[in-house]
Order: sequence, then structure tokens, then C-alpha cells
Amino acid sequence: MIRLVAMDLDGTLFNSKRQVDLMTQAVIRRYAKSGVIFAFCTGRISNELQDVITILPEVQYAISCNGAYAVDLWSGKELYQNTLSMEDVNRIYQHFSGFPMMFELFADGVVLTDQNCLNYLAQFQLRELEGHIRKTRKGVPDFADYLKERTDPVGKINIFFAGQEILLKAREWGKQLPYDMAYQTKSNLEFNQIGVKKGKGLAHFAQRLGISKSQVLAIGDNNNDLSMREAVGTLVAMENACEDLKKIANWVTASNDADGVAVALKQFLPPLE
Repeated sequence: MIRLVAMDLDGTLFNSKRQVDLMTQAVIRRYAKSGVIFAFCTGRISNELQDVITILPEVQYAISCNGAYAVDLWSGKELYQNTLSMEDVNRIYQHFSGFPMMFELFADGVVLTDQNCLNYLAQFQLRELEGHIRKTRKGVPDFADYLKERTDPVGKINIFFAGQEILLKAREWGKQLPYDMAYQTKSNLEFNQIGVKKGKGLAHFAQRLGISKSQVLAIGDNNNDLSMREAVGTLVAMENACEDLKKIANWVTASNDADGVAVALKQFLPPLE
């Protein structure tokens, strides 16, 4: 019996308009009221979750920054963390210093980035994400100096590059680093502490709640969702998912524009009365 459902956001719970369809909202609410526990499992950090928390307050938990944190959204209590030190951050920053990039720290519940990059965002070809980025990023003047002065750890590094050709070169270059690397868009790379993945964060979280692997259902669409396979009894890929995820999934549901999450829940959870 499924007790815990972990849902990716972008490309999964969110449709192509970056909204949660009304049918999907209704199905999640009804299962939550029946006792099923829901968690967002995402590369995002707290301030990027505010809109979806408002829509779905029934979802109590979030595994964020690709598994670096697990948080009780109702109490604000942090249940798990595995972060990057500033020594790690500066190592990654210097490694990519020769690339045109927008370097971001996911820390302190927000996304910190270079104000100069926000001023010239078009160079990173983020037209579909521009509204979200401008809403959720906090620009930092003298960003390089800030990195030298900051001492507190961060959950995740995200880097946007100026085009896919540069990204492909950066991806090969990034393989030299001793960190977990993932990507979600055609222009970004994400770095976490070695061993930090959605799957590991989800496994720690489920263990904390006393829920066995066989009782966990995860739904995703992208490369950074692959590791959830190791933490769940049932893995569902969206119809719009990457082929690697579809290959290891137990089932492929409808797309994120066709209530795929709701379809999956009805497939694997008991019928709603």
C-alpha cells in the first residue's frame, strides 16, 4: 500500500504553463485527506515553492535542492541536510571561470546570483524561465567578492550557460569535479555534494517517517529524477519524460499537460470514494 507520494515539480506536477491543473489539485487534496502523505521532490529551494504551497497546502513536506534538504513545510523544521561548503562552492566557481555563465547559490531559502547576470539575462536563452527567475532570484553586487566572504554552506549550485553548445562543453568539463552533477534545462548544470541526489534525500526522509521503500511512489520527468528509482517501490515517468527515466520506470503516465500526476495516483492508489 502506498503511504508516501513524492512529486517532482517542473515538467511533472506543473504543466507547460507552469501551473497545476485543477483536476490534479483536486485528486491530490482528496488523497491527502484520506491519509496519503505528499512531498514535493525538487531541485528548487523554499522561495521557489511559495506559489505551489499556496495552491496545495495539503502537501506537508519538501525534499529540495535535489535532495540536499528535507523540510516540514507546515512547521518549517529541517529534517535532513547534506550541503556544500564554501570551499566546495569556490572550487566549482573557479573550475568554470572560463565559461560565460550565471552562477547561482541555493542557500538561506533563496537563490543568490550575480546582479550583472540578471541585468543581461537574455544572453542565457531563458525566455521560458525569465519570469520565474526574476521573481525568485536575489541579485548580489560584487558576486565574486561575496563568494570569498561567505562562510555558511549552501544546498546546491546551479549554473546557466550562454547556449547549448557552451553547455555541452561545460558538461564534459564538469565531469572532472568530485560532485554530483545533474541538469534540467538545455542551458544549465547543477552541482550537489557527492552522494546528494533526490533518491538519497527521499530515502532518508521516508526512513525518518518510518515508511518502507515499497510504500513510496515517486513521479518525475527528468535526468535529476533518475536516482529516485533507488528509493521507491514504484517509479512513474511522465509521458513527456526523458527516455532514460522511462526505461527504468514501472509505468509511464500521461503528460504534464494531460493531468499525468492525477492519472498516476488513480492507477496506484486505492479508488477514491
